Amino acid sequence: NHRPDIYAYGYSKSWNELWDAHSAGVKWPGNYKLNRSSGGKDENNKELRDKIGSLPICRGDFIGVRSSFKGKKRYANPDYIRELRENFKKVDNRVPFVCGGLCGDCIPNGEHACGSEKFQGIPIIIGID
Repeated sequence: NHRPDIYAYGYSKSWNELWDAHSAGVKWPGNYKLNRSSGGKDENNKELRDKIGSLPICRGDFIGVRSSFKGKKRYANPDYIRELRENFKKVDNRVPFVCGGLCGDCIPNGEHACGSEKFQGIPIIIGID
């Protein structure tokens, strides 16, 4: 709120803390976007997931998806991208955006999908072991 010239985004698995802050009246900055990270203890709590999704700061989900590919070179490998999409489709019907591995390189002009209004509600996926 004090730096409207800065646009920032982050990731969190601390959904209870975020909801508690909201309930306490925190004024969320308009220049911040939150990505709900997968893998937290409340990941399967649909009620809390929906509450966090209703916050004005929530861009959407950042989801780790099992992958057999390792290392930084995987991001440029079409087979890695195909595998991630296929594995994601087994558990979710949404069409995801695959993280390119380097922040600022995923979409034109150095913009970051994780902080972009253009990607509002679109799940962003990345490979995990």
